[in-house]
Amino acid sequence: MLNPEVWQAIVLGVLQGIAEFLPISSSGHLVVFGPLTGGWLGVEGDSEQNLVLNVALHVGTLISIIVVYRHALWAVLKQFHICFYIVLATIPLGIAGLTLKPLLDRAFETPLVVAIGWVTTAALLLSGQKWSTRQESCRLEEMGAGRALMIGLFQAVALVPGISRSGSTIAGGMLSGLKREDAASFSFFIAIPAISAAALKVGLDAISMDPSLFSASGATVSWPALLVGMMVSCVVGIVCLKLLLQAVKMMRLHWFAYYCLAMAAGTLLWQFSAG
Repeated sequence: MLNPEVWQAIVLGVLQGIAEFLPISSSGHLVVFGPLTGGWLGVEGDSEQNLVLNVALHVGTLISIIVVYRHALWAVLKQFHICFYIVLATIPLGIAGLTLKPLLDRAFETPLVVAIGWVTTAALLLSGQKWSTRQESCRLEEMGAGRALMIGLFQAVALVPGISRSGSTIAGGMLSGLKREDAASFSFFIAIPAISAAALKVGLDAISMDPSLFSASGATVSWPALLVGMMVSCVVGIVCLKLLLQAVKMMRLHWFAYYCLAMAAGTLLWQFSAG
């Protein structure tokens, strides 16, 4: 029998792998479903246990990207201009995260903001997909600094709960003129520093609470639970990433747009009925 800690890691690993890559906003789901789970899923509060497990889950999804894009990433590392575009697209996220933290913290306490974010995600997915069929698209190698910065701005906007990082950046890439597949690729190239920064921040927060958390003797989560959570988030992440790439190729992003609209409607109904 698996102990509850391992079961929690499995459930969270599945959720992380799904929500990190599918354009449905992981942060939005945490805000809406957090109060409904009573904290069992680790989506409420900032306990040491949740922080340590969160790092493992982020590392798992990071490995997912590396596995799926291993050949493309090796080629990108040999092209300085694309590496520069990745760095450039990451800058708006860093600036927004540092300067808008108080506003973002309040947004994470407001389900109505999440509903608006889901509607925004749906609008971006639908408009990006439609726009990509009406113009001549360029390849990743031809994107230029302007397009990279534009996609970076879309990624920064995704700090708002309810707005999907993958959805907004893929849509931003298509709206800027990138081919659909290249827009998806660049979205996940810039996810590597974004997810790495998120894992680093959570890790530093955990260490600031207790410097011994990541030592064998001081960890508040068992190493088997951490490894299981990481592996589950990695495997589920690979499956969901490939599913999204197929949806982009086949022009099926509207599936996720309709889901986001349904979640927004449900959230609004919940809030207004509760009020």
